[in-house]
Amino acid sequence: MAKKPKPRIVQSRQPEKKPRPVVARQDSNEPSGWFKFALVAVAITALCYLPSLSNELVNWDDDPNITENPNLQRINEDGLFHAIPNIFDIEKGSVIGNYNPLPIFTFAIEKMIAGDFNTTLIHFTNLLLHLLTVFLP
Repeated sequence: MAKKPKPRIVQSRQPEKKPRPVVARQDSNEPSGWFKFALVAVAITALCYLPSLSNELVNWDDDPNITENPNLQRINEDGLFHAIPNIFDIEKGSVIGNYNPLPIFTFAIEKMIAGDFNTTLIHFTNLLLHLLTVFLP
């Protein structure tokens, strides 16, 4: 017996859809995604560390770095500009074997502003600097 031919299925051609170009829409008043995330991270971190503002200095390394540091002891008498070369000098700026001029420089500015070492101001500046690092690339 002869086989019957299979009927051909004719498909009609549909026009091809061209993809639309993706256009990023962002209102000028809306912050971008990373900025929102950074603000949330800053807010959570600030809330967690806010109680540290009432803390005092610790007896681990705060005395040699802050209160006993010869570069900071005469800030009010000699002025900040006299202390800056010593703070950033690798020999004179080294405290307890560490050369960390930027924290010592912030302590000098804080002592100049407050007149003496204010632990709330020290902790606030430290918190602020750490929060600002969230926005660094």
